[in-house]
Amino acid sequence: MRGEHDKASNMDTEVFNMAELSHRPNMVRTQAKYTKMIDTLTMGDSVTALEYARQALHYYDPADDQDAIAMYGSNPAITIRAWMALILQMLGYPEQAQAIFNESLTAARASQHPYTLSNVLTFSWVMQLRGDVEAVYNLSTESMALATQYVFQSCQLMTMPVLGWAVAQHGQVSEGIAQMRYAMEG
Repeated sequence: MRGEHDKASNMDTEVFNMAELSHRPNMVRTQAKYTKMIDTLTMGDSVTALEYARQALHYYDPADDQDAIAMYGSNPAITIRAWMALILQMLGYPEQAQAIFNESLTAARASQHPYTLSNVLTFSWVMQLRGDVEAVYNLSTESMALATQYVFQSCQLMTMPVLGWAVAQHGQVSEGIAQMRYAMEG
């Protein structure tokens, strides 16, 4: 596993260095740092992941929005902010996490891009880590409605476990557990 991680890390660096060859170098740099953020976070280094997220936002150019959405499926700046909220919450900065999550959600709503909004709504885990059952339930219910309407299966599967948690917290334990199991088997 470690060897594969090292290869992926080296590829991220190569992509970043090749950005100058692109007609949208900042879009490539943003995506390279975003990928590095995810890679680093999955290896358990939240502090470095947060730094990569900040670097990704540094390179982000709003002029690239439509091309980035077409290429990656969602607005990267908005999605990166949602990831930052999760990382900040995990690092023990709940106020900063809440503020940046709210920024991300507001921007996602304003974008009028259904997948970006659905994707950000899946980050109701930030509220779950805070123990905010009502926020998790409301955000997850909205995410499921949007993901079902537009058939965003990945968003449905990411939302089901936290929605199941909120449903169970509301006293419907069997239904909540069933939703969590469905997502894990899905």
